[in-house]
Amino acid sequence: MRLSPRQLNRTLLQRQHLLERVDLEVPDLVRHLVGLQAPGAVALAPAVLRAC
Repeated sequence: MRLSPRQLNRTLLQRQHLLERVDLEVPDLVRHLVGLQAPGAVALAPAVLRAC
């Protein structure tokens, strides 16, 4: 399935929760966004989680 540039853009914005408000606490949203950047078996730095 091929996505048009607009569809791809909207999909990425949706995954990042940038199209509409979500009812998440800041630490949960940060974990989600960091998880999008590191979908493999990469461990998150404890400092990142403490900063939330």
